[in-house]
Amino acid sequence: MPNVLVVGDTVHSTELRHSVPVAIGDPFHYVELDGRRLAVVWSVEGDRISAVDPTIEILPVETFPLDDLIRDGVDAYELQPIQSVRIARALGLRDAVTKSAQSRHCFVAKNDNEVVRIGSGWWVGVPRRSTARIL
Repeated sequence: MPNVLVVGDTVHSTELRHSVPVAIGDPFHYVELDGRRLAVVWSVEGDRISAVDPTIEILPVETFPLDDLIRDGVDAYELQPIQSVRIARALGLRDAVTKSAQSRHCFVAKNDNEVVRIGSGWWVGVPRRSTARIL
């Protein structure tokens, strides 16, 4: 079974709502990796998820701070993709599919010279030169 990454919220994404049966209005990362189910969410949301489905591992999004990027003046629209890169790398996620076209698109660095695009189907490896900010 392929790995899965969905970035979205359970209010707008029915597919995500079926995986995480809690109403969460803020976007978060949901990952299925090597048979594990993980949600990278705010701590308070993690408690709510654990109460409904204790099989989902909770990683607090606070462990992936954006303070350094904000301090460096990174554009607000670049924060989510960069955070996705950090989360994917921390989890060891190298390839995945998304469950829905409603999942937000972002880019994840596969290695120093290759970027993987997260889309509505299989991630498509796109060799390209990446900026140091993304890597």
